[in-house]
Amino acid sequence: MLCCAINYHNYGFIIAHFVNLQKERENEFGILIRELREIKEVVGTSETRVIKLESLIENDVRNDVEKVNEIVRQNLIRKA
Repeated sequence: MLCCAINYHNYGFIIAHFVNLQKERENEFGILIRELREIKEVVGTSETRVIKLESLIENDVRNDVEKVNEIVRQNLIRKA
């Protein structure tokens, strides 16, 4: 009977050990998920900034082209 009690004790220890391992994995997985969400947020913010910068650059280029066209038009009018 003592032998069986020891075996049940060992099984209980093994089960408890695997339960603890599973909890550790779940905690680590939760940490990884939080880190991935933070990274996703940073990437999303960076993408938004890039889009805004591209828009600003396009507007600046468009304004510069319009200014050059106006200068050329005025020069052609003067020469005509």
